[in-house]
Amino acid sequence: MDQAKSKAIKDTPLTKVESASLFNGRNSFVSIKGKDEESKPLFAFIPQLNQKQNESDQKQPETHYVYADQGFTKDEIIKQWGSNCQNCDLDEVTIGMLNNRVVWEIIYERDNRLIFQTYRFDTGELYDSISFNQ
Repeated sequence: MDQAKSKAIKDTPLTKVESASLFNGRNSFVSIKGKDEESKPLFAFIPQLNQKQNESDQKQPETHYVYADQGFTKDEIIKQWGSNCQNCDLDEVTIGMLNNRVVWEIIYERDNRLIFQTYRFDTGELYDSISFNQ
């Protein structure tokens, strides 16, 4: 996490880190929430290398960032999700990168199923959904 935070400050406009979390999709990213030098909120996404990759690997995912005002906030996406999901128990909401798109991932339980849904950060539209029996 510390290396990802340092890389975010080096490779993006981010100057202050507020929080960091791991996002696992096709590739794993450390998602970092912070602010730039003008105190504008933004998210940086630092790719994590798997054991077969190294810094010079051409297939290495790139570092990305997006300003928070360019999409839906966490509260807005939870409100939108909640209006369409009755009898759901929210577990977790995480921002991340999936197929080169910034997404909000919502994990919740309903009817003895664990459900993972991703919503596009920029439009709030449902992007992908998968569920498992518990």
